[in-house]
Amino acid sequence: MILRVKKLKIKRIFHHYTKLEEYKSVMWQTSLGIDQEAKINQCVKFMSDTDVFECFMMTVISDWPLSCEVSFTNPQINQVAWLGQAAAAIGIDCPEDITKKAWGLLAEEKQIKANEAAKRNIKKWKDAYLEKEYA
Repeated sequence: MILRVKKLKIKRIFHHYTKLEEYKSVMWQTSLGIDQEAKINQCVKFMSDTDVFECFMMTVISDWPLSCEVSFTNPQINQVAWLGQAAAAIGIDCPEDITKKAWGLLAEEKQIKANEAAKRNIKKWKDAYLEKEYA
């Protein structure tokens, strides 16, 4: 007997950008006028501590429900990168352009751990979403 499990599809969700929590944060603000080198170093240190970084990923998921709906239902974006950038925005008030620069300076093993943490949390969000959507 062969059991077939239907793969549940996540329906894309849209919200006006002015409603998104990320829009109201520093995430998309310009980094002009701040000490970029200091902020990059702060961000490297923040992302290097995977436990703290992951805690702020979980904070994004709990505190930014609309932004998560838009980002985690959009297959066209890099959801792992988005979650890391959002965690840095919440955790250390870091704009995404600085986070991208800091990411390139992060040791490879720290990048791997951070990506695993992000994937774990995105999966938890999607599982909860599907459970709610198809309950």
